[in-house]
Amino acid sequence: MVSRDWLKDSNSIMRAFKGLKQPPGIGKKVWLVSFLEGTRMSPEKLEKSQKYCREDGKKVLNNVLAARTKGFIAAIREFRNSHVTHVYDLTLAYSGPEGFGKAPDLVTINSMSQLSPKYKFHVHTRRWAIRELPEDEGELKTWIETVWMEKDEILDGLKKEWINWKGLVGWGAETSGRSGACGVYRDALYPPPPKKFAAKMD
Repeated sequence: MVSRDWLKDSNSIMRAFKGLKQPPGIGKKVWLVSFLEGTRMSPEKLEKSQKYCREDGKKVLNNVLAARTKGFIAAIREFRNSHVTHVYDLTLAYSGPEGFGKAPDLVTINSMSQLSPKYKFHVHTRRWAIRELPEDEGELKTWIETVWMEKDEILDGLKKEWINWKGLVGWGAETSGRSGACGVYRDALYPPPPKKFAAKMD
């Protein structure tokens, strides 16, 4: 168990990385979950995060807390050229009677035979090869911040149009900074469709 103090936790984290990498073993599989926001979302924590972004000259995020990057950067540094080859990003969205971003509590979950259609859930998954991520730690930090801006954009789109938002499959997302994720924006992978076809998609 670790805290959110990188200097305090760095030695134990490095020991954990060593155990994950050596020896690789036959068929050894590793999943390392890294929660870069570091804490649960609340109005107070979001306000504090937004204040930090303003003071640091960063884009103010409305749906996610600013990412804590040190642990993730250390993980990528340790896992380069190992049997751990990819990074997956999961963006979770909830929608229900109390509004967007409000997940059902445990009492509700245990008291209902099924949550659908009263509650809706969407998990947006993206993937990057570690070998393709920036090797310079400053550039990697900038890349993380770009990913976080995209997560905020994805949640904005889901809030407005749920899974009908075109940004989930391209041709509708904003053009600001791309992180290079596989399968996020179709227009980043393929040329735009002919105008007639695009009209049919609307």
